[in-house]
Amino acid sequence: MTLITECPQQRYLEAVVKVVPCSCGCGSLVEVKRYATFPSYMKKRKYKGHFILGHKSKEELEATKERNAKRDYLSGEDALHWKGGKFTDKNGYVWINVNGEFRQEHRLVVEKALGRKLKPNEIIHHKKRGNKANNSLSNLKLTNRSDHAR
Repeated sequence: MTLITECPQQRYLEAVVKVVPCSCGCGSLVEVKRYATFPSYMKKRKYKGHFILGHKSKEELEATKERNAKRDYLSGEDALHWKGGKFTDKNGYVWINVNGEFRQEHRLVVEKALGRKLKPNEIIHHKKRGNKANNSLSNLKLTNRSDHAR
């Protein structure tokens, strides 16, 4: 004899579909599923209306605009976590923001010493291999790809 038990999740699957206008006021129609019994987490939620995905109430739209205005204001040097436009990558190289473009600091140091931009085949070698953040001119050596591979 086999015992057949009802799946506890089955009651959530039985839904009545109803079509109502979007609560944002755009006039579009939204399909709403009404369940015979709601999961407990649904009972705790405050009803805010039925929206098409991406549509928001007027209060939420204004709150989003205020957050975006604050976010735009706190960018670049005005941002709370501004570190001077400088960061170290996972390989240990220091990068600096120069006119909105990040460049490696060791290349900038050698370019300034030479008074020209580096060519694509020129490579900067750190003499002390363990510390790639040491970008003093005494620790840097200009070389090319073939010599650097040796």
